[in-house]
Amino acid sequence: MSKRQKYSRVRKDRRHSQPAQPEESFFQPWMILLVFPLVGALGLVFVLAGGGNDSSPNGNDESIRIEDNGTPEAQTLAPRTPEPTSTSVFGNPPPDVVLTDLEGNPFTLADYAGKPLVVNFWATWCPPCRAEMPELQRYSEENSDVTILLVTDPTSGQSVEEIRQFIAEYGITMRVGLDTNSQLQAAMGLQGLPSTYFLDDQSRVKGRRVGQVTYDDLVDEVSLLQAGS
Repeated sequence: MSKRQKYSRVRKDRRHSQPAQPEESFFQPWMILLVFPLVGALGLVFVLAGGGNDSSPNGNDESIRIEDNGTPEAQTLAPRTPEPTSTSVFGNPPPDVVLTDLEGNPFTLADYAGKPLVVNFWATWCPPCRAEMPELQRYSEENSDVTILLVTDPTSGQSVEEIRQFIAEYGITMRVGLDTNSQLQAAMGLQGLPSTYFLDDQSRVKGRRVGQVTYDDLVDEVSLLQAGS
């Protein structure tokens, strides 16, 4: 074999003995950086495309539900209020406003001096007034040493006849005072119906409850009157 043939064979052997080089992949690491802007652009397009669908609470999207927990119960003032805001009657005799009973007889709150007096302001159309009336009646029947007077305005959404029917329906034996044009209510600083005022045996206003009262409330308030006398 000639030298030239030997040299050529050596070159071939070296070529075949070298490890094969891996083929270069099309994907390069830097290409991942292009993915993020692409994803962001697609997201923006999706948001813009969905903007025409009204999914707000004012729209028609049936998948949205607003839970309705109902109307809150009406709130009253604190059960025991230190003083009315419109007038100061506490610690003093009540205003000298003339009332009439259902028989037309005139009288004032001062006529009841000598023992505790409970003055309840109410109306036939007032649901809490209706609810508390049996409690007032029971207390009146069981405590003859305390007078309970029911005062209402026959010109405020009710008539004298409706008042009479109410009294008959609930079996009321307490005296009713008609406060025409709410004169006594205004003078006493009334802040809503029902309201109950408590006068001691010297006809001085000592306490008040705004809102529906119970039998136990009456017991507590009259006890305070008697303790302070």
